[in-house]
Amino acid sequence: MTSLNTVDLRERIALCDAFTPAERDFLLAAITNAAAHPYLVWSHEHGAWWGPNGYGYTKGLMTAGRYSRDGALDICRGAIPTAGHIGAIAEIPVRLVDVQAFLKDQRVPREITEHVYR
Repeated sequence: MTSLNTVDLRERIALCDAFTPAERDFLLAAITNAAAHPYLVWSHEHGAWWGPNGYGYTKGLMTAGRYSRDGALDICRGAIPTAGHIGAIAEIPVRLVDVQAFLKDQRVPREITEHVYR
């Protein structure tokens, strides 16, 4: 199976004449929108967010690492074989936009947004 990245898909969709212009625009916008939303990775094992570049863990949202969807899924898939010792899925991908949506208009304690440990 050939692996496609976002650029390859955009090029293929743009060149494909099987779509109407409106369908093509819709698909291109959907790909761009999905790529624009970073993911966080929650570690059940460590009770914290993964840090930037896969380094360390943090309780703070501001210091949590931002990952592409594929990057977050790779991290989470990689943790499945070692999850048995905690009795739960070890790592969970979470879209940052979803975290922002449920926190909107809420009073969030500073400790949640700033606390870091490694």
